[in-house]
Amino acid sequence: MTNAASGLYHRTPCATRSFSPDGPSLNPTRPRLPISQENKTIRFIMTQPIESRAPAFLSDLHPTDERFAVQAVEKVIEFAQASKASDIHFLPGAEPGVLDILQRVDGVLQPVGSLPRNGQNVISRLKVLSNLLTYRTDVPQEGRIRDTGESVEMRVSTFPTVHGEKAVVRLFVGSGEYRFLSDLELPTTIED
Repeated sequence: MTNAASGLYHRTPCATRSFSPDGPSLNPTRPRLPISQENKTIRFIMTQPIESRAPAFLSDLHPTDERFAVQAVEKVIEFAQASKASDIHFLPGAEPGVLDILQRVDGVLQPVGSLPRNGQNVISRLKVLSNLLTYRTDVPQEGRIRDTGESVEMRVSTFPTVHGEKAVVRLFVGSGEYRFLSDLELPTTIED
């Protein structure tokens, strides 16, 4: 990246486009951008074999089990709630049928792992729980999951992509979890 005086770089799949005060120009050689330590970690995780990328809390599940999708969805949601995550992202992986799982904690999207096979079955399970059309994978859909017993509410959004369908589950805090301002554990200077 460069400063505003010399222009900004925008990465495209085929070349680097340079934007300057004189107007855009095409530079056919892409500059090598430094990779941060975080990107190296994510790249390392995503290049591991699929079976080794499965989250530890899913280790007792077998992809060939007929209840795999049901149990995987339950465990991923339980893990996200325990981690105080606000979102869970289910993205199609680089290999067919693989589903990468990420969760947003404190505003930062963090990789959780990958589900080895039957990724679309997990998306279908989310659709069933939120009363969406399971046979429509070509249009975006939105729905809600409500559990009256535990006062849990989730919003589910699905979106078709070139590599398969992706889903995002937004977790809402139960109505009784934060009743008073002191429950938020804010510093005393803010509370006053």
